[in-house]
Amino acid sequence: MTVDTCSNLTNFDTKLSIFTGRSCNELACVTGNDDGCGLQSSISWQSNIAQFYWILVHGWDTYRIGRFGLTVSGSDFFT
Repeated sequence: MTVDTCSNLTNFDTKLSIFTGRSCNELACVTGNDDGCGLQSSISWQSNIAQFYWILVHGWDTYRIGRFGLTVSGSDFFT
C-alpha cells in the first residue's frame, strides 16, 4: 500500500506514521516517513489483509500543524 500527503491541499511540513493493532493499547509502529515528496510525506509498505492499519499524519515538530490531503492507494479492499 502507499499513503501520501503530496497534495496541493497540504500546507505544512508533514510526517506520516503507520501503526498496526486493534486498539490504542496494542499499537505497533510499522513504518514512518518525513519529506518523501518535498516537505510532504509518502510511505509504501507490504500490507496484510488480516491486519488493521492506523495512519497518523503529524508535523515534523510540535508547532507544525495545518491542512492536508491524504491519498491511500494499492489495495482493492478498504473499510
